[in-house]
Amino acid sequence: MKLRTFTASDMPGIMAQVRAALGEDAVILSQTADRATRQITVTAAVEDEDDFPAPPPLIPVSSTKTGGGELLASNAQERAWLDELSFLLRYHGVPEALAGRMTYKAQGLELDKLFALEKLAAGEASPLAAKALTRLLSAAFRFQPLALGAGGRIMLVGPPGVGKTLAVAKLAAQAAIDRVPLAVITTDNKRAGGVEQLSAFTDILKLQLQVAESPAQLAAYLRDVPTDALALIDTAGCNPYEKQDMQAFAALAAAVNAEPVLTLPAGMDPYEAADIARAFHHPSVRRLLVTRADAARRFGGVLAAADARNLAFAATSMSARVVGEVAPLEPARLARMLLESHSQTR
Repeated sequence: MKLRTFTASDMPGIMAQVRAALGEDAVILSQTADRATRQITVTAAVEDEDDFPAPPPLIPVSSTKTGGGELLASNAQERAWLDELSFLLRYHGVPEALAGRMTYKAQGLELDKLFALEKLAAGEASPLAAKALTRLLSAAFRFQPLALGAGGRIMLVGPPGVGKTLAVAKLAAQAAIDRVPLAVITTDNKRAGGVEQLSAFTDILKLQLQVAESPAQLAAYLRDVPTDALALIDTAGCNPYEKQDMQAFAALAAAVNAEPVLTLPAGMDPYEAADIARAFHHPSVRRLLVTRADAARRFGGVLAAADARNLAFAATSMSARVVGEVAPLEPARLARMLLESHSQTR
């Protein structure tokens, strides 16, 4: 592995140096910021020590005018776009290392379709800007919507107070509207009002809420759910920094044939969100459901959480209402969330 250190005043400048020196396969290992000099120092590495291909030109050389004027203009336009992208990511509190990787990845996309992001400087979130950011998010993250069809087994997990119970109620309401056979189970039998909160929703849907006292009982309930029915499971809040809680979560995940979906609210501190995602390191945790998207303006936390564990964005809850308020969190929707919340603060 070949290591190099680069210093510049902003991440786009650093990423340009990294790409030029180490090629497209380089990764960022660490970074530091000097507040006194306003310089950022990054250590980057590349696996192959012998072959560092030169990056492709920004535009075909054959289209360059005499003196290289057209190529220089394209470089300037690219730098303007990268500056605006960096500003957007800083607004959302995206950690610098992740922001750097996203900026680096952006340089490999079709630049003529991405330049519209420079309009963000004027507070404009144009359709072309949304399309450009959608392309970048598609390249930087995974997206896999929840399948709320017959035979699904979905278990929402996460820290206390993140909105799991309401999200289960919303998913149940959507399944009922779609006439999907449904079973709703909760393991949240110790929190005051936990069972009562969910049963208030299942009563409206004329469903019997089953309360599992243990992983074994949850497994037994699931065995009784018809194969053509959807099972939604609410779980007790799990402190990601408490060993006993995480052991209980691991036992629950191991005991049942259901996918645990990490549930986190929008607006979290990005570093805290990333730490929580890492704490839920069970291999069956592969997707992220984002709650309270309507009550947040900064989405760096959910980006950091997904990046920390390579989680796929699954769905988002957008209000406190129950019916019709959970939607697949696809690249285009996430792009709109990032752009619209940014423009609303201007």
